[in-house]
Amino acid sequence: MQGIGALSWLAAFLATCSAGLLQERGEIHSAKVKGCVRADQPAQGPQLLNLGQRWKGTKPLAELRIKVSELTSVESSFEFRTFDPEGLIIYGDVQEKADWFILALRSGIPEMHIGKTGVSVTVSGGPLLNDGQWHRLLLKSTGQFLGQFVVLEVDGKVVLNAGLHSWDAQTPLTGHMRLALGGMLINTSELFTEVLPPMDGCIRRWNWLNQNSSWLQDLSTSKPCFEHLSRGSYFSGAGLASFHSQDFPPADAENWMLTIEMTVRPDEWKGTLLVITSKDHQPLLTLTMHEKEGSQSLQLDVKEVSLVLSHRPVRPCLETSLLLRVSAHGVVVRTNHSEERGELGDFAAWKQAWEEGTTLSFGGVPELLEGTGFPGQDYFQGCVGRIRVQGRELDLDSARYKHDSIWSHSCPEWTEHSQGDSKLLQEPQNREDVASI
Repeated sequence: MQGIGALSWLAAFLATCSAGLLQERGEIHSAKVKGCVRADQPAQGPQLLNLGQRWKGTKPLAELRIKVSELTSVESSFEFRTFDPEGLIIYGDVQEKADWFILALRSGIPEMHIGKTGVSVTVSGGPLLNDGQWHRLLLKSTGQFLGQFVVLEVDGKVVLNAGLHSWDAQTPLTGHMRLALGGMLINTSELFTEVLPPMDGCIRRWNWLNQNSSWLQDLSTSKPCFEHLSRGSYFSGAGLASFHSQDFPPADAENWMLTIEMTVRPDEWKGTLLVITSKDHQPLLTLTMHEKEGSQSLQLDVKEVSLVLSHRPVRPCLETSLLLRVSAHGVVVRTNHSEERGELGDFAAWKQAWEEGTTLSFGGVPELLEGTGFPGQDYFQGCVGRIRVQGRELDLDSARYKHDSIWSHSCPEWTEHSQGDSKLLQEPQNREDVASI
């Protein structure tokens, strides 16, 4: 094939996926997704791929090679769906990183990165794609020389048209190109603007240049795609996500207090929602769920203070908003159904431990506490609609650690009887309100 330029491999990248790509996919988490989740979850089928398999690093989900001489088309399309505002969708290069392309999202908007011989450009624009709806994306190469420009269409409308001129673009390419899904084969430092690689999104109904992809290896995946989505982060009951207190600098050091808000939809009313440990791995705060003899309870432990909120009868799939506060005025745990308060004996020592460095683990107990008789050993299973710490909404992709079993930005849609008051509890409006809590 003559005249394939520096960017034409972009469309060719999409030929790497095929109808048989996921035929050997596993169902590791399918058994976990049950109970309160709609009966048709998760979605099955070979033509459906979840890009959010890995959290750490930039290693691609799949890396493949294809001969340039086998290309007969420079146009491909697929459907894409996500709630994730940022992440990498596809990557490709030729001549071992000399000529590369990336399609990603930033703030929900499509973004293309193009690099060649030490020069890189970034262009972004178009509609928000992180609305949880399926969007049809089409990529094609245009120009006098194939690959001179790359065009991105979304739902039938051109939204981006980008190119990087080079004399080499007029020289036919030979050899192989490397292709990758959900990761990149270059250092993030080579990008003009850095991209956070993890992408909690799915693709389906692709048309990859009509090429036969039987030569591709099957891709086994541990995470399915949910048929119907809701916003939030889904914990499958197999791992946790951790942050550090340094991630939340105080806005008012003199009147400092810790405030954490969460909206949870548990599949089963059990497990550990939150553990805060000191730098020497001592538990400072724990929040656990328990169900026993027809009663559901939420237990907050802060040093010597233990607060329990309980209710009967058991309400399956209950959606609950939580507010936790530790301050000089005491300890508070509040839900949209009840509230408990307690006096903290030595708030200054607790605050000092936080300032010296603590770890916040959402969804389970850190390994260092496992096997110590520490209460609430079970991982949490269910959806966390939102987490705010000190007023900052957390993105689990930016965690210090996140287990790969966690969906960062999507939850399976719950059954109708799970719908409740999902609004986060309101913060006090002034210092007098805080003092009264």
